[in-house]
Amino acid sequence: MTEELNARDKEEVRQEESTHPGRSYRPDVDIFETAESLVLRADVPGVDESSVSVRLDDGVLSLEGRVSVQDYENLTPVATEYPIGNYLRRFQLSNDLDPEGIAARVTDGVLEVTFPKSAQAKPRQVQVTAG
Repeated sequence: MTEELNARDKEEVRQEESTHPGRSYRPDVDIFETAESLVLRADVPGVDESSVSVRLDDGVLSLEGRVSVQDYENLTPVATEYPIGNYLRRFQLSNDLDPEGIAARVTDGVLEVTFPKSAQAKPRQVQVTAG
């Protein structure tokens, strides 16, 4: 099967409650599951660990990355393919994740958030006995 790759425009987040100046965009996200956890990876180019906020409030995970616009001042663009701005994404978490064990890190412009599964959600072997 052949699939054509097409560039996709950044989707701007329309929000009223932003406390940071400038526009915010939805980062592209991949989510995958292991036996022990759920892992989310979000593209946040231009954002380092000191400019990322990962918050969990009432079951809602908020990811926010702030890009320093000053880094782009006094530059003369030759070509630009995406607008400069902050990143914002929110997710409703299921109850089968352990909120106390959430861990996050940024590496090479990718934010990775790991959510350990609660004991009830992890696969387990059930002992079978003779009747």
